[in-house]
Amino acid sequence: MGLPSTYLAKNGADVVVAVDIDPRAVANTLENAQRNNIDNILVLQSDMFSAVEASQRFDAIFWTFPCTHVPEDYEFASENGDSSIRDIKSSGAF
Repeated sequence: MGLPSTYLAKNGADVVVAVDIDPRAVANTLENAQRNNIDNILVLQSDMFSAVEASQRFDAIFWTFPCTHVPEDYEFASENGDSSIRDIKSSGAF
């Protein structure tokens, strides 16, 4: 939730709705948004759907899979070795 949502909020998204079931992730995202003067982000603690209003509409939906299902020795990197957020910035696409 944290890095992708704050990055998108700071770099062009009108509004970002960030949802995570982990209260630590919610607290971290709120703190990072405050530190970076990001005010166009709504941070919710919830499973994927419970706290999101059924009437809400989105232009794009992005999510990351829980890291708890990834082996501890797995290295997060794209094919060229850069982080995925840098790949988004350079290519302009997911």
